[in-house]
Amino acid sequence: MVKIITYVPSNKVSTIKKGQTINFSVPTGDGLTSRLIGKVREIGVYPVNINKQSGYEIISTAKINDENVKYGMQGNATIVTGSSTYFEYFLDKVLNKR
Repeated sequence: MVKIITYVPSNKVSTIKKGQTINFSVPTGDGLTSRLIGKVREIGVYPVNINKQSGYEIISTAKINDENVKYGMQGNATIVTGSSTYFEYFLDKVLNKR
C-alpha cells in the first residue's frame, strides 16, 4: 500500500467524501505513465498553506501495481465525486434538466 497526499482548494473540498475513488497517475522513468487506483481515507479539517495557496489535505491509499512507483514521486490525482449515465449527461446538457 502507498499513501497518496493531495491538496484540494477550499471551494472543492465539500464534494469529497471518505471512500471515494482516487485515480493517481505518475510518470515513470521509462517514459510511461503508471496508474494507481485507491480510496480517500482522510480529509483535512482545516486548510493548510502550500506555495502561498490555501488547500485541504486529502490522504488516500492505493495498492502499488508497478515496481517503478517509488516514495516521493509526484503525479496527477483525480477524485471521482459522482457519476451518471450517458443518457443523464446528455439530458442535462441538451435540456438543462437535473
